[in-house]
Amino acid sequence: MEKETEKKETVIRWVVGIIIVICLIGAIFFKKMQEEQPVGVSEGTLEIHYIDVGQADATLVLTSNKSILIDTGRMDVEDAVINYMRSKNVQRLDYLIITHFDRDHFGEAEDILEKVEVGTIVMPRQEITSIEHQRLVDLIATKEEINVLYANDIVGKELDGLDELSIKILAPLESFYEESNNYSIVSMVTYGENKFLFTGDLEDETTICKTYTDAFLSCDAYKVGHHGSKNSSGTEMLLKIKPKIAIISCGENNDHNHPHKDLLDRLNSIKGLDIYRTDENGTIVIISNGTECTVKTEK
Repeated sequence: MEKETEKKETVIRWVVGIIIVICLIGAIFFKKMQEEQPVGVSEGTLEIHYIDVGQADATLVLTSNKSILIDTGRMDVEDAVINYMRSKNVQRLDYLIITHFDRDHFGEAEDILEKVEVGTIVMPRQEITSIEHQRLVDLIATKEEINVLYANDIVGKELDGLDELSIKILAPLESFYEESNNYSIVSMVTYGENKFLFTGDLEDETTICKTYTDAFLSCDAYKVGHHGSKNSSGTEMLLKIKPKIAIISCGENNDHNHPHKDLLDRLNSIKGLDIYRTDENGTIVIISNGTECTVKTEK
């Protein structure tokens, strides 16, 4: 009787062991399949997703085989940015660009680093601004597999390994600023003949305007600086960049009254400029084939 019991227990252990092994193999296979599935962007196409994250910034740049996130929005218990990336089948970010360390630009970065594979982080070399900033820096230090680039050290250079996509870092141009917003990474995304300018929360645009030519700064689409604040996107800057499309990321009925009337007046003075706002249009997607851009909006 004891022998029969032992035999049954042995059989049960073997069966349980086999089930566990099958489950592990299945989990590994499923993960590998997910990783190998391409992002849902057609070859020869660039998509730039200006995600509606309220009074914050998060932009997802996608080709058929490359994924870049510029800013992460605020800390969000609903994981809005992560879920949006998953909806686009983004399993890995080639680059995570944190333009500067205001909470509405890097707040979700910790969660992203814990839940999404990241190849390289690009961020400004900036003094610690908050507990959250220090916590993120400490977390990054534990991620030995992630490459870290400081934008201050690579101004004028393109990010590596993006194939037909180009992202050139234009600023910060100084090593120290009194105002945190002016540490913002300024970058030009180029795909074929189309150019897309990102300026974070930059407000002091004088140095940018003096450093780069009109031809270099001209762009098809401009991510309006600092959510459309009164002091961003000055007349000199707008005359240099001559955008055809302006995107403003701001929250509905936000406390800062963004976008400011003066800023909207400056934008509206540009002939032929199409203006889109996340508070009115929801998530905004620009699709480029390298020569022409089309715009799709959530609402």
